[in-house]
Formats: sequence, structure tokens, C-alpha cells
Amino acid sequence: MILNGIKRILITTDFSKHAHFALKRAIQIAERYQAELTCLHVLNQNWFKSGSSHDEDTAIKEAEHAFAQALKNTTTSYPVKFITLSGRAPDKINQYISDNDIQLVLMGAHGTFYLNDYILGTNSESVVKNAKIPVQLVKNKPNNDYQRVLVATDFSDASKKATETAFQLYPDAEFLLLHIADVWYEKYLDDTSQRQQFDDEMSRGLQKKLEQFLEECEVDTTHFSTKFIGGYPANDLAKYASIWDAQLVVAGTRGHSLLHYILLGRTVDKLLRTSTTDMLIVPA
Repeated sequence: MILNGIKRILITTDFSKHAHFALKRAIQIAERYQAELTCLHVLNQNWFKSGSSHDEDTAIKEAEHAFAQALKNTTTSYPVKFITLSGRAPDKINQYISDNDIQLVLMGAHGTFYLNDYILGTNSESVVKNAKIPVQLVKNKPNNDYQRVLVATDFSDASKKATETAFQLYPDAEFLLLHIADVWYEKYLDDTSQRQQFDDEMSRGLQKKLEQFLEECEVDTTHFSTKFIGGYPANDLAKYASIWDAQLVVAGTRGHSLLHYILLGRTVDKLLRTSTTDMLIVPA
């Protein structure tokens, strides 16, 4: 399978509420796979100015105390290694991932620093766009395992890898494989009969393509249903995830269209602001 067994998981934290959600979700995954779980907190070097009484040693002790309290609140006995690094957070996270052969990273999507520095600003590209491993963004308090997982596909190899990775991580979930077809053609077809004929032909073609795509994925297809809708991915993916009551939205990067619509520029801001679900981003 894609991840070849999950053995090393990283959770980043700023000790916010959503970082705590991510910690609980990471522990669930680590327990399932008996994976090594590390929690990383990055200290901002700007905190340690010359002459300040708040030195790095003090900050490390405070972070260790905060982590111990956070772990206590998870009511788990699963071992979690805690480390602190100093520097620019996205750089340190990416470097730690690379140096330690991390296979999955989880981040709180609305943390104190993550909201501005990681997800909705240019630094998001340092963690999500440049990551060579799956990045899971946790927005909601985890209770049980994910029951309903929506996987967006544009039929690319990146989408295939995302589909397989999601199934490997959450094999007991119900999956919906969704393709959002661009509706550019509608403004050029004035005649109602022309539009209907075009819609019918496109529907048959896309349904067949979805079925073929799913058959090529290394998954149990009995867990999957397929659907396509007309629209624009940046606008309609979050909307349909809400309609379908998805608990996790999965997308692959470097695809034919999803990368452009979902993971570049302002669309990151738009999708993560409008979506109420957790997200799993899988690079090709």
C-alpha cells in the first residue's frame, strides 16, 4: 500500500484548542498502527530578545508543562515523545519531517499560530505544498474514527494516491469519490436540448471514468460510492462535503485541476474558511 505501514507520525502543537484536537486524532491513528508518535512545538526566536527575562530555557520548561497537561487531558497512556525546536515554524517542521522519515503529519487547522502562519498565509505552502508526505488538518474535536470520508478526484495519479492513502488510514469508513466537472460549456450552449444532450453524454462518460478510476485503485471498492457534479472545485467541494455530512475531505496535490483550484493562492484561504471538515492533503 501507499504508506507501507505507518510507523512514524508527527503532530505539531501551539497548545491551542485545535492543536489539542489534532493531538487526540494523532493518538487514535498511532494506537491503531502502533506507530511512533512525536509532538513538536516550535519556539519563535523573536520571543528571546536581548535583555528579556523570558529566556529559551524558561520557554522550554513552560512548553513541557503545557504538553504534559495536554497529554493528561487526552486520558491516554499511549507514549508520545515531546520535543521543542527554535526558529521559523514551517522551516523547522519541514526539516524535522525530512530528517526523521515522518510518514504522516497532523496540524490543528485553527491554532493560534497555524491560522495565520501556516494555513491562510504564504507559509502554508511551506508545510502543505512542499510536504512530501500526507498532511492532515484537524478542525473538529475527534470522538470516534471518521465514518464518512469524501475524496475529491480529477483522475490524476495524485488523486489515485490520495484515494489509496485515505483508505489505508481509515479502512472502516464509508467513502464518496467525488468529481466536480467544470461547467464552462453551459454559457456556450443556448439551446436547452443541446445542453441536455451534452449533459447526458458527459454524465455517461464521467460515470464510466469514475468506475474505471476506482477499479484501478488499491482499495476495497465495496466501501466506495461515486458521484460527479457540475461546478467549480474551489466553491463546491466544501459545499458538497457539508451536504454529504463528510467528516474528512481528501485531496491530492499536483493533479490536473485540483492543485490549481484547491491548493494555490487565495483558494487555500477560501476552502479552509468555508469548509467545516477536517482535511487530508496527499502529495503525489
